[in-house]
Amino acid sequence: MDVAFDKIFKQVDRHNVISFDIFDTLLVRPYIKPEHVFMHIEQMFGFQNFYKRRVEAEDKVRTLLGKQYPTYDDIYDVLAKEFVSAKSIEFNLEKETLFSRHSIKKIYDYAVAQNKIIIIVTDMYYDKSRISELLRRNGYLKYSKLFISGRCNASKWDGSLWDKICMDYRPEDIFHIGDTRQSDEVQAQKRGIHTLLIKKPVDILTEKYPYLQTFIDRHSNDIQTSGIVGPLLRRQFTNDKPLTDYWQYIGFFWGGPLCLGMAKFVVKACNDNNIKECLFVARDGYTIKKIVNMLSPQIKSHYVYAPRSINQLLCLDYQGDLPWTDKLPSLITLLSHVSSEFKKKITGVVDRDTLIRTITDSKDIINPIINEISIEYEEYIQKLNIGDPNIALFDLSAGHFNSLKLLKRFLPEKNIYGIYWLTAGNEAQKNNYTISEYQDIKTCQFVNYNLLEFLITAPELPIRYIKNKQIIRIDNQYERVRMNLQIIMSAQETNFATVYANTFKSWNIDFDANLLVDYLNCAIAHLKCNDLRNFSTVKHGTDPAHSKYINLFHFNDPHLLVKSYLKYRILKLIPVDFLRKFASEKITTKINRFLNNTRSC
Repeated sequence: MDVAFDKIFKQVDRHNVISFDIFDTLLVRPYIKPEHVFMHIEQMFGFQNFYKRRVEAEDKVRTLLGKQYPTYDDIYDVLAKEFVSAKSIEFNLEKETLFSRHSIKKIYDYAVAQNKIIIIVTDMYYDKSRISELLRRNGYLKYSKLFISGRCNASKWDGSLWDKICMDYRPEDIFHIGDTRQSDEVQAQKRGIHTLLIKKPVDILTEKYPYLQTFIDRHSNDIQTSGIVGPLLRRQFTNDKPLTDYWQYIGFFWGGPLCLGMAKFVVKACNDNNIKECLFVARDGYTIKKIVNMLSPQIKSHYVYAPRSINQLLCLDYQGDLPWTDKLPSLITLLSHVSSEFKKKITGVVDRDTLIRTITDSKDIINPIINEISIEYEEYIQKLNIGDPNIALFDLSAGHFNSLKLLKRFLPEKNIYGIYWLTAGNEAQKNNYTISEYQDIKTCQFVNYNLLEFLITAPELPIRYIKNKQIIRIDNQYERVRMNLQIIMSAQETNFATVYANTFKSWNIDFDANLLVDYLNCAIAHLKCNDLRNFSTVKHGTDPAHSKYINLFHFNDPHLLVKSYLKYRILKLIPVDFLRKFASEKITTKINRFLNNTRSC
C-alpha cells in the first residue's frame, strides 16, 4: 500500500469535489520516463530519430505556432511527414500499456460511492475523446468534467488551469490528488485548494529498492531499462498483495528479468536458424523452458537430463590423462556411488598415484556398470521421441560442452545447435560445435556467476546418474535448501514473464545480456544485512559430484563490512532534530531505513 487510506477517506468525506491528476496518479505508464514511449516506437518500428524529433516537436509548436499548450494534432502537424504513421501507433501503445494505479483507484471508487463530484485535471496534449478512452479502459467511468491543458488552453503548471477550475467550483470545496509538486500542490494551494501530493510510482519503487535507482541512472536512455522496470511497476501498483516473502522478491525482481531475457534469446536463436524443436538441459533449462513455451508455443520443447557426471563416466579413458588432471576427486566420488565394490577398494587410499592405479585396476568392476548406465541412458533419450533432424539445445553455460557431447553421443543423426548464456571454452573447442552465446564475457562479467546459476536452476535435486530406470539424485542438506528456495523463485520468475506479457502485450522489448549482467551486478552492489542473512543459508556445489560446497557470497568480505559499519557510525551521530530541520523527507527516510537495516545485523 503506497497511501494511507483512512486519512485520505476522511479528506474525501470533508470535500464535495474530488479532483484527480491522470498520469502517475490514476494511470501509470510502464516506463521510467514518459519519453521512453517515443524511444520504444523508434526501436520497434525502425523510425530513425523519431525519439529526438518527437521530443523536439512540442517546443516547435510553442515557437513556430505560438501555442503555449500544444495538442496532439499540433505536435504531429510539425513533425516530418515520414512520421505520420506514428500518430496512431503512439496512442495505441499508450492505450494498451497504461494501467490503473490500484491504491488511487480505491480512493476514486470510494469518492464515487460517496456521491462526490469527480473532476479530472491533466496537463496533457491528448484531446477529450482520447483521454476518455484511456480512462474508460481502466475503469474510470464516472466523473463530471475533464480539464485538459491542450483543450482549455491553460495548464496546472502555471496555475491558469486552476483559475478556470475555480470559476466552476469553490476552491475550499476541492480536494485534489496528484504527483507533481509545482502543478498539483503549489499552484493548487495558492488558490485555496486542499491537496494531497503522492509520490510517483517509479520513485516509490527506487526508494524501496535502491539498486534500481543505480541501474536506472546508468541506463536511463535505454528502452530496455523500462522493459525490466515496467513489469516491476505493474506488479507493485496493480496489486494490493505485496511480495512479503524474501525469496518471492528475489525470484520476481532478480531472477525474472534474467530468465525472460534468456528465454527471448532462445526463441530468437531458434527462429533465426529455422529450428522447431529444442532440448532444455536439466537443471538450468527448467524455468527457461516454461517461459519459452509461453513466448513461442510452436517450438516443441523437451526437458532433458544430461548431467556432466554421466558424460564423465561414459568418457572414462583408462589410457589417457584427461580425467586425472583436474577431475580425480569428483570421479572417485562418482565411481564410489555406482559401485560399492569399488568403494571398498578405495577406502583409506589417499595417494594420488595409488588412486589412479586403483581405478585402472578396477576396469572389470567399473565397465559393466558404465555399460549398464549407457544402455539405460540411451533408452531414456529414445523415449523423448525427438523427431526433427535439426534441434537446439539450451544450457546455461559450457566449459567442456559436456551436455552437448553426451547428447551428440546418443543422437548421432541429429544436428544439434547449442544455445548458451555464456561459454568458457577456448576458441578451438567452440569451433567444434555450432553454438550461440547470449553474453560475450569479453565485454562484461557477472560479479558473482554462481548467483546466476542459483537464480535459474530448477527446483529439484541434481541428478547423479540413471540406474535401473530410476533417476538417482544427489540428496544432501545444501541441495534441499536450494531446492526449497528455488520452488518459490521459479514460480515468481515465470510470473514475471506473465506480468511482462500483460504489460507490453505485442509491443516487444528485447533484453541485451550486458544490460542484464549490470542489472544483477547493481543488485549485488546494494546488498544489505538482510540480504546477507538470507543468503547465508545458500551454498554452491563446485564439482560434478557435488561433494564440495562454498558460500554463495563471501560474508566475511572486509570491504562490505567496514563500509556498512563506518556508514552506520557516521549517520548515527546526526541528531534527529537536525535531520527534521535540514534534510528532505526523502533523504531522512533513506537514512532511517539504512540505520534500521544495519542495526538488525
